[in-house]
Amino acid sequence: MEKGMLTKRFLTEHEIISGLDKELIKNIHRSKRQDVRAIYSYANPAERLLYTVIDTHDRMTLEAFFSDLRIPFNTITEVELQCEGRNDVQDMRALSKAA
Repeated sequence: MEKGMLTKRFLTEHEIISGLDKELIKNIHRSKRQDVRAIYSYANPAERLLYTVIDTHDRMTLEAFFSDLRIPFNTITEVELQCEGRNDVQDMRALSKAA
């Protein structure tokens, strides 16, 4: 990430399909792109969903990143991390509705 540029955090949701394996997820985290940084990923096998929290400048950059890697996604939601712990992810949509 370039110093001085504000970044946002996004929660991406991916449906677990046959082509979306652990190696592909590792590639997200190993990416050499300076404008996209994967923070962590976790899965919900019962619902066949994978989630990744990514730090980047804007949604369009993130969509281009997934397009380049040919990784399909269901949703991209801007989130605010209150702490760096995994239990403290806050959905920005709830704040928008309250305003």
